[in-house]
Amino acid sequence: MTRLIVHIGYPKCASTTLQEIVFPSILGERHFGIARHNGRRKDQWRFLYNILFPDGNLSTLPPELRLTGCPKSDDISAKSVNDPLDWLNDGALSKMLTPGAVNVFSAEQFLFPYRSQFRHNGGERLKRLFDDGSVTFTVLIIIRNQADLVTSYVAEKWHYLSQSRLITSPAELLSKAGKKHTEYIDNWDFSKTVETWENVFGEGSVKILLYEDLAYDSQKFYKELSKIIDCDEKSINESLKGGKEERKRKRYDKGYLIRQSMFDILNMYVPHLSEPCKKSPSPLLIDCINRIMKRIRIMDKKIPFLDKREKQDIRKMYSESNAELIKKGVSKECLIKYNYI
Repeated sequence: MTRLIVHIGYPKCASTTLQEIVFPSILGERHFGIARHNGRRKDQWRFLYNILFPDGNLSTLPPELRLTGCPKSDDISAKSVNDPLDWLNDGALSKMLTPGAVNVFSAEQFLFPYRSQFRHNGGERLKRLFDDGSVTFTVLIIIRNQADLVTSYVAEKWHYLSQSRLITSPAELLSKAGKKHTEYIDNWDFSKTVETWENVFGEGSVKILLYEDLAYDSQKFYKELSKIIDCDEKSINESLKGGKEERKRKRYDKGYLIRQSMFDILNMYVPHLSEPCKKSPSPLLIDCINRIMKRIRIMDKKIPFLDKREKQDIRKMYSESNAELIKKGVSKECLIKYNYI
């Protein structure tokens, strides 16, 4: 039986490491994800992405995967109701998989597609592609306690969040987030996410690993992951030797220190400066311009960690839901140890 692992990829939970290093090096052509963008399967990954997260554009659908008479993408109106799934040749996607082995589809958009109306539908659409029962599904979710997840997310997205002039710290994300980021907050309800995916693929289909195990007890993490993707622990350990390149986002004793070129920040604003109805430039933009005039090209921004009270508030928000993960096989001791409950 062919197995398909669906790695839904929580951001800031080693998703990029798995997608760009571990899965490609161990599974090779059996992995579909970020690393495939520049590989031999570039067309297939784009096609898969378009099928799972449709936007009404069939330009990424390779000819060999189309039904006879499938129209060209430029013949399809942007307002077309045609679903690319309807144009798929029967069994075409099955041929992309390695039969009798473990294959992995990995994409953060399974949780956070760019178009919210398709939110959480990626799994349902994926199941429709294999409705002949030829594939067994396992959903891999790696989670991280929400307080740390919020802090890391804000540090990663700081220069975009700061444009709203509302978000000045990780704590404010929860109270002042706009619609897009509110969807992220909703998705950080892990037990709800598990329930959603089990409703699609069946009870017990979801495997949960803890990011904290990777950070503090890596051998345990490697052992659990190796069982899921059917490889030995040594292969995972070898794939991660050397570590990642130096991060642009570094820690200091009270938070994160972000360094970014002024010109990168200005590039985010320049397209809007010519709009007459646009509001006055933000303090961030004014600061950039002043610094550039002084020939200071790099700006440091400190993103503070959550304080003890803020962490407690976030834990209270999610603790009841996190406790439900015990029923899904997550150790209660680990949930307590890593501040989930």
